[in-house]
Amino acid sequence: MGALSDKFRRLAILLEPEVERMAARQAAHIGHFDDAQFDAAQEIATFWRGEDASWRCHAEPIGRLNPDFGLFRWWWHGRSAAARKSRLDPVIKEGDGYQIGELVTDHVEVANEDEAHLLAKVAAQIARAEGVLRIEDEYGISFIALFEGTPAPKTLRKVAPKQELAPQSVGGEVSIDDDAEPISIEPEPDSVKSINDPRFSVPIPSAAALANAVAHTAPSLTHTIPPTPLAFQIQSLRDPTPPPVRIPSRDVVAPLVQEALTVTTRSTSGEFTQALLTVVVEVDQGAAVKGRFFVDVVAIDPKGELVSVDATRELIDAAARTIAADAQSGNGRWRKLLVRLRRTVRGASVEVDVRA
Repeated sequence: MGALSDKFRRLAILLEPEVERMAARQAAHIGHFDDAQFDAAQEIATFWRGEDASWRCHAEPIGRLNPDFGLFRWWWHGRSAAARKSRLDPVIKEGDGYQIGELVTDHVEVANEDEAHLLAKVAAQIARAEGVLRIEDEYGISFIALFEGTPAPKTLRKVAPKQELAPQSVGGEVSIDDDAEPISIEPEPDSVKSINDPRFSVPIPSAAALANAVAHTAPSLTHTIPPTPLAFQIQSLRDPTPPPVRIPSRDVVAPLVQEALTVTTRSTSGEFTQALLTVVVEVDQGAAVKGRFFVDVVAIDPKGELVSVDATRELIDAAARTIAADAQSGNGRWRKLLVRLRRTVRGASVEVDVRA
């Protein structure tokens, strides 16, 4: 028995003839191919036979599967209200109208890749796409919706993928569960991939750990943290060509993520649905680089109300160590670190975003 609901499976059976015709159209357009490349920036998929491009078409991401943990993430996960519309947006409307949870939940649990592929094919059919492209990389499996296209120009030549770039904003995601199994931080589909993307697991704090934390931090909780941020110093050579900004390594960011999860879980009795930790760094250039930072945590309870979470001394110390250790590791200087926590059926998911 799979993880998908009976209601979704009934919809899939109803759309099965249309899905088969969609696959036939894709085969007629593309035929045999040796390789396929998806350009997320231009939303173009290119199919190759050897070194010759055979077909190009408009393409948009449907979702990404993490096969290790059976989680399928829709393209709209984390998308802001101001984001550009997608041709796949009718999928959300269809799911809302027929109350099909798989089509309106950003993360869907699946039993295997076949179920993820079924989700992608149903979504593509609802969006009136011409087919579905499967792309596998080191971070998981992506499904891309293919729309109208044309034969590729004969002069088009294949470009080797870039290994590492210096993004202005990089981010990632890691799921946290009670079993503390290894989970990878996974960049958003439209973000620049870095070979330094960390992979680590963080356990949800146990009741005993929370009790110890309360006992340890209780004296400091009687005082409010002053509005003036704490000062810190970072030993750094003022290089005229600063290093690129990347996601902090596992060893650097894991203690801060764990402490943020601890204070949020304790302050909300584990009833939060979402939480956001923000660390803002202000740096003054001088003989030695000096700066200050702010730490702020807000959460949302099950009723949708905002909850202000007190930043403990342990959390502030963890932020200071993260900033210093990340600088010493050679990472470029970011001005803001965002850690988003979301409760899931498996525990919690964490999204890490660094702004340069």
